[in-house]
Amino acid sequence: MIVFADTNWLVAAYFLNDRTATVQRFTRRNDWPWHISPPVLLECQAVFPRLAKAPEPTQLKRLKTDVGGKIIEHSFPWEDLQTRAKNLLAQYAHKSEIGAFDAMILSAAKAAGAEWFLCFDTGSNARALAAALKLRVFPELTDEDKERLAKLRQAV
Repeated sequence: MIVFADTNWLVAAYFLNDRTATVQRFTRRNDWPWHISPPVLLECQAVFPRLAKAPEPTQLKRLKTDVGGKIIEHSFPWEDLQTRAKNLLAQYAHKSEIGAFDAMILSAAKAAGAEWFLCFDTGSNARALAAALKLRVFPELTDEDKERLAKLRQAV
């Protein structure tokens, strides 16, 4: 089973916050490695130090240590990832706001053969876009996510 994790999922896994229990519950039930893409790892290198208020936080060191075991990083040639993201934006950006970074992450997930997308970001269309791409999203889609998904599925 290939499950792709977004940055906010990794934040909840490596920092104690209100979402940590959800990550732990999912992990107990599903002992699958988490797959990530270079854009997710890059974003973690920006977010983790900010949250920890430290230049090289222990959480980031643990994450990097877990790569190759609990976490599998998929490397893609930049041009390939960029092309896939452009195609995704061409298909959906005119229907709703799609972040370029989200397009890259979800393009990588699809290229890696992911079946699940682990993401808490309910403030963007990332979860709805993942569902439009036929990925199972966890946590379950909210009503707002479902409204966003309907917009993405509309013919234009």
